[in-house]
Amino acid sequence: MTQIIDPYEPLAVNAGKIQAGVNRLNQRERRARILASTRKLIGERGSGDITVREIALISDVSPQTLYNLVGPRDQAIVDALNEYSVAIGRIAAHTSSLSEHTDVWISVAECYPDYARQSTLMFMTPMRNVYLSYRDKQVKSLTKLLKAYKKAGHMHFTTPAHDLAEQLILFSSAVWVDWSIRSFPLSELKEKIIAGLTKLMRD
Repeated sequence: MTQIIDPYEPLAVNAGKIQAGVNRLNQRERRARILASTRKLIGERGSGDITVREIALISDVSPQTLYNLVGPRDQAIVDALNEYSVAIGRIAAHTSSLSEHTDVWISVAECYPDYARQSTLMFMTPMRNVYLSYRDKQVKSLTKLLKAYKKAGHMHFTTPAHDLAEQLILFSSAVWVDWSIRSFPLSELKEKIIAGLTKLMRD
């Protein structure tokens, strides 16, 4: 099984150029801690009643620092989900097929089912706009990946990459929501996703 990053731990911070300075690095580390704490709260009980004060407390920063480094609560949730999605997307980008790509995301659900379920169930709550903002970012990431696959000769499609990415994300999101509600086996989830993605790629 693919080695998966823990969503509840701060993601590695790239120090960048030395001249960025210690203060800038400390800000990045605190921001990473804030986003990890946000994901932890999402995994534990969903996003509905998470507060800025609670995220700040778990992250060991002041609410004002949280606001300065991340923004309001909804932005913290979007950035927390997106940061982790990008990290997993980088792992998936080393695959050479949609089946292998899907395997990476299934591995996340195997290792961290509560996080996978709660982050998806956000679509069924008043927080759906946050979920949709996160999904828009997924479309952009998948568009880049599809272009890379096509350039490498792993895929052949005539539909514009962005349009295809939108269709693939819309379909797979619906299947993930269905799994989150009904909790059927992950093997079945993968079969449904692969069958649907294959059909969309063909069409």
